[in-house]
Amino acid sequence: MALQEADPIIAFKVDMLRAAMPAVSAVVFGDMFTVEGGFTEKCLELGCSRALLVDSLETPGWQRSRIADPRLDFYKGDFSDPLFMQSIRESFSIGVVFDILLHQPPVISTLHLMLEKTLDAIVIVQPMLKERAIANSLIYLPGLPPESGLYPLAQESQIFRVFDIAQVNQSHWIW
Repeated sequence: MALQEADPIIAFKVDMLRAAMPAVSAVVFGDMFTVEGGFTEKCLELGCSRALLVDSLETPGWQRSRIADPRLDFYKGDFSDPLFMQSIRESFSIGVVFDILLHQPPVISTLHLMLEKTLDAIVIVQPMLKERAIANSLIYLPGLPPESGLYPLAQESQIFRVFDIAQVNQSHWIW
């Protein structure tokens, strides 16, 4: 998927990737939501000979991209799971972590697992949460604009829509 590089946030993230180059290979964690592996593909454009995307979600658009380019690879699973992460036996020049750390209940452990796969540099872009006026506030990530329709209770549903990126995903809530 082509990234919308006119968007200042996307441009900032691409600049962060450029700053980490040159790199031989990249592992990108959680690059599926709304960008369908766009930053993983960008790693190839910036000179990596191989790029692996690790995510629990896979879209048809990403499948087409991966089939079209043998330098792209994909492991489907939870990168906060130590057993799953052990199944990835190789290491990569750079690790890319954009906007996902606040989704990880064991954040230090998950970051450690990501660093184990990274040889030279890790690129992190992570928005910070401000302290709330009311303790124990419910926060929804990634905080997209209202027109995206991804805010809590946007639609009444009795089904847990874990892989429907057009619906609220309860794993994006922080309690």
